Amino acid sequence: MQNEQPIYSAQHSRSFFQRINVAIAAAVVVLGAIGLQPVLLILGIGIGGLYWFTTAQKYYVFANKLVIHYGRPRILEIPLDIIRDAGIVKIPLSAGVFIRRAGKSGVIIRPRNMEEFVTQLWDAIQKNGGPAPEVLPPDTEPSAGE
Repeated sequence: MQNEQPIYSAQHSRSFFQRINVAIAAAVVVLGAIGLQPVLLILGIGIGGLYWFTTAQKYYVFANKLVIHYGRPRILEIPLDIIRDAGIVKIPLSAGVFIRRAGKSGVIIRPRNMEEFVTQLWDAIQKNGGPAPEVLPPDTEPSAGE
């Protein structure tokens, strides 16, 4: 089995608030450990775990998919043929790349160089047959009886 190499990769851009969340989680764990407070210890580990599993670490664009690595073991693979649109959007206090998927919810990511990421992603989408159609083919839509 041959290992496929990514066309492009990017690191996640951490915001000031994400850095504060990590510091708060670490401080709560330390306070819980020093004061022998199991509630604080569990709370700190919970905050850290939530951050670990919900914040992307790295993005990879392959010839046929976009792979988003969160904290291990969570990895999200998005086939390029279901991406309908991708572009930079304003989000509170920042900006991000919004990826619309056919038949599924969208994903907002924050690569360090958003313009270059979107350009590389669109190049890969165009080489893979272009964006997904706005309407899914009839054989993939759920019926009204289900």
